[in-house]
Amino acid sequence: MKPWPVALRPLAEETLHSWMSRVAAVYRMSLHDLVDYRRSELHHVMLDFDTSTLELLASLTRTTPDFLLQYTVGSWKNECRLQWLTIRQTEPGWMFPHHEFRFQLTTNYCESCLLEDAATTRIEFFRLQWLLAPQTICPRHLTFLRETCRCCNRQVRAQHWRSKTKFALGCAWTRRPLAQEP
Repeated sequence: MKPWPVALRPLAEETLHSWMSRVAAVYRMSLHDLVDYRRSELHHVMLDFDTSTLELLASLTRTTPDFLLQYTVGSWKNECRLQWLTIRQTEPGWMFPHHEFRFQLTTNYCESCLLEDAATTRIEFFRLQWLLAPQTICPRHLTFLRETCRCCNRQVRAQHWRSKTKFALGCAWTRRPLAQEP
């Protein structure tokens, strides 16, 4: 694949998934359409450190895999923070009791941070530190981190939308903004 004509640079402390979602918003595409469908679940890259996916993304964004790794939890390898990831365990269903447990990275967010992002930089993004399980309160605003969408109460599955003036994070289920005034 050829490198993308426009690949924004990630912001400090932004997650890889959030950054790629903003790049997809530039092209008015979903992340699923922008990246190969088998690789569109970048949350798995955040956990599994799939080198082939990182190499592909590095070539598309004109960066290096090491540069991309710092926007994943792979940058925490030598730190004790890696054991404190916010991981949601889903149980086997009653119809399939012998299936294994699935673990998936959950996304918490601070509505105040997102509102502040929208007002100052006009770019809402997920922070890497929000993936830590012990962190349930935003250190900046001293408010609880949200795990579900305020509109539909489902677990957050965010998508960036680009307007003429800003990048906004919205719920992929309801297409409403994640950050709302209380």
